[in-house]
Amino acid sequence: TANAPKTCNASFATRDRLRSHLACHEDKVPCQVCGKYLRAAYMADHLKKHSEGPSNFCSICNREGQKCSH
Repeated sequence: TANAPKTCNASFATRDRLRSHLACHEDKVPCQVCGKYLRAAYMADHLKKHSEGPSNFCSICNREGQKCSH
């Protein structure tokens, strides 16, 4: 149909793996705190990281502290 989402030709052995893959086709939305673009399915977990404290994200690159090289 004209309103069908764009998909790829990937195939998966289980429905769980298919559902997990389909998330990569979702549009990303900006975080209201840091502006980082994420899939809506991950936003709740991402927002929890902001509530853990201000030192959790690097002020230079907005990456998580342990993943940052600054």
